[in-house]
Amino acid sequence: MVTLIEECNALIQKKLPSKLEDPSSFSIPCEIGTTSFERALCDLGESVILMPLSVCKKLDMGELKPTKVFLQLADRSIKHPIGILEDILIKVGKFFIPTDFVVLEMEEDMQIPIILGRPFLATTGSLIDIKNGKLYLTVREEKVEFDLANFFKCSFVESSCCTVDLLEQAIKRKLPKHFSKDPLQLCLAQDNLEDDEDGEIRDYVQLL
Repeated sequence: MVTLIEECNALIQKKLPSKLEDPSSFSIPCEIGTTSFERALCDLGESVILMPLSVCKKLDMGELKPTKVFLQLADRSIKHPIGILEDILIKVGKFFIPTDFVVLEMEEDMQIPIILGRPFLATTGSLIDIKNGKLYLTVREEKVEFDLANFFKCSFVESSCCTVDLLEQAIKRKLPKHFSKDPLQLCLAQDNLEDDEDGEIRDYVQLL
């Protein structure tokens, strides 16, 4: 008698689950003020809730708060947002969710104009059942269920803003250059400025 290892036994008895294809990202309908969005991209890869500047202007929901945050996109490029649109209520199902949008000057995707990242999914207590195509939101013990079958395989924003992340190192490196005009101060505040484009800064580096 031959004793089969556990893996072989599972294969023979067909106990393994069927492999499924990648369903891609999904979107949900929502409303901001009197404006309805059929598709708002939900993305666990994003650490921010993102809105193009063009959409922000159309909504006209108030002044933007200045920000010192820098964003790193999926292609490793770094962008500085226009500002933060704070405490905006998004209606999802029967819930009104307070949200802070990072407003970025970028090309607007007409199909998916806004991106809801991890902060939104955390606020709504989101549970995502990828296999069955269900999204469950929980707010103050009340639940709402979305059938995602019609919202899978949505197109991505043209500039691939997935996996947007905040960059503390970029902030420390870039902020002095943005807010200081004194070359000597810039030279004293930062390291590795030998290759800086500003000739006056390079002169100070050589003198030091």
